[in-house]
Amino acid sequence: MFKIVDNFLPRTFSNRLHNDVTEGVVPFYYRDSNVDYSKVSQLTHTCYHNIDKIKSEYFPVVQPIFYLIEKELDIEIVEVEKIKFNLMLNKYLLKSDLDTAIHQDIDDKNYITFLYYINDSDGDTCFYESNTLVNSVTPVKNRAVFFDSNKYHRATPPIKYDARFILNITFKI
Repeated sequence: MFKIVDNFLPRTFSNRLHNDVTEGVVPFYYRDSNVDYSKVSQLTHTCYHNIDKIKSEYFPVVQPIFYLIEKELDIEIVEVEKIKFNLMLNKYLLKSDLDTAIHQDIDDKNYITFLYYINDSDGDTCFYESNTLVNSVTPVKNRAVFFDSNKYHRATPPIKYDARFILNITFKI
């Protein structure tokens, strides 16, 4: 599966997420890398993780997105792996340091990853097959991307914009 949907959320919901992450309602925490072996750090806010369940008071705000996902994909979500906000800041790095680690979210064909771009930015999400770039998606406010969680991908940090905000949800169907 690979699907891009522009204007995914109603405008008021999209604007609320944008305002909440940019105005400090959603607290972010430093991570040394965006995945375990990447050179690029990021800030995150985890709302939910399947091991310790609800981790944030912000969970009820994002929970209604599940209904919209199920409607858009005509599926039933049976298990949620994680719900996490990611913030990558503009970095002045050598070109070789911009390469974040290519990874899978979950190596299981029954899981789907939902990326929701909260703001306009550069810092594409790049998708790979056999280490070859096959697709990339530019962050556009209110754009959603759905893909199989076992698909290899990576995020790139913004260069022209100050920040790249996304909501990342991984779930089982």
